[in-house]
Amino acid sequence: MRVVVHERSLSAKYLLTGLPGIGRVGHVAAAYLLNKMENTLVADIYSEYFPQQVVIEKGGVLRLVRNQLYYVKAEEPFFVLTGDSQPVGTSPAEFYSYTQRILELVKGFGVEELYTLAGIDRGVRRLASRPGVVVAGTDEEIVRRFRELGAKVDDGGAITGAAGLLLGMGALDGFRGACLMGET
Repeated sequence: MRVVVHERSLSAKYLLTGLPGIGRVGHVAAAYLLNKMENTLVADIYSEYFPQQVVIEKGGVLRLVRNQLYYVKAEEPFFVLTGDSQPVGTSPAEFYSYTQRILELVKGFGVEELYTLAGIDRGVRRLASRPGVVVAGTDEEIVRRFRELGAKVDDGGAITGAAGLLLGMGALDGFRGACLMGET
């Protein structure tokens, strides 16, 4: 993985991650926040675990598939990680390697809490009720906080990809956090 850091002096306690996944829920939410809030590009992240392709932008100019880390200026500033893709290889080791490098990167910027945004597939059940948000967290206190705000809790299942691994591996390194999943 190659990280091109553009801004080294910024720090924040929180990282919000929205990468493409189920229904592109996390990616769309992260893009919306970045569109609405003042932000600074901190780093471009390139990985051999992303698809073997380039993106063609306006005017025919191409670039590598990437993730980007942004700093969002707010009353309580935070970072946002978003991008074109998650690792797409066939080996779980690729996801673990990518995740460990991201955790190392954000720890260097002072991040202590991780919040991942993702989709949760409800299948045909989605037709019977209004979609909501489901939360899973690294500890009971964080889950309780989001339940008080109206999030639902599932008593089983799994969170695949970066949205889950960042929290699971992050907890081993002392990070706290939660995954907020939009029902789709």
